[in-house]
Amino acid sequence: MELLALQPTNSDIFGLAQGRFARVPAALTITPDDDISREVLLVEENLPEKSVSIDNNFRPSAYMRRTALLPVTHNLWPTSDYVPVSVARLAWLDIGLLVCMTCRETEEPRRVFRQHRSPVFRDSCLEAFIQPLPAVPGYINVEANAVGTVLAGWGPRRGNRYLLTDEQIEALHLQHMLEKRDDAWYWQICFVLSSELLTGLMGTEVFLQKGNALRANFYKCGDATKYPHYFAWQPIRLPQPDFHQPGYFGNIILD
Repeated sequence: MELLALQPTNSDIFGLAQGRFARVPAALTITPDDDISREVLLVEENLPEKSVSIDNNFRPSAYMRRTALLPVTHNLWPTSDYVPVSVARLAWLDIGLLVCMTCRETEEPRRVFRQHRSPVFRDSCLEAFIQPLPAVPGYINVEANAVGTVLAGWGPRRGNRYLLTDEQIEALHLQHMLEKRDDAWYWQICFVLSSELLTGLMGTEVFLQKGNALRANFYKCGDATKYPHYFAWQPIRLPQPDFHQPGYFGNIILD
């Protein structure tokens, strides 16, 4: 399992509609020492200068480029030669977790669904599945297409998941961008998993601090796209597509 260490430090203070960030993780240098890392860096370099922002003082896409990257490159159930390049980044902040996911595609991203709680996994979709407290059964899945339509839920397994309401989806503060450059499409989502939201979903207080262990996996899929595909940060060793497999989540440590 891959270990991601994020160093908290007192730095810029910036706010959201509900609460303020008072701590941001220290920068982690990325060394483009393999083809995947170089391609990911190229993807991020091609993002628009005015990328998504949570407020006027903080652009998470620009900030997150300095944190450790988690390449979403395991091609789990190949159906074609189509390979979008995707990466996830995770930061620890006072208010909770900040997640950014970025993708480069040579095919125009399918973005049919415009109503929250729609099956956006049939579109071109980026997904984050995170278990905040490994000792407590349950994980949140946040799935979004390139126009910011969200399917998000909570529960211990695939079946009978609680779907987040519009108000709870709004509390994610999800931002998105999509742009075509030359012969490729670049898109990104960023959102916040606040301790307040997680506490409400889990029914137990979630307080992130140094030493906390999380479990997670990150995905890129498109069930009904021209070339259906299923990519992940951590491999899932099953014969059929199924992302709801917390047993295959990777470890993440807040340090």
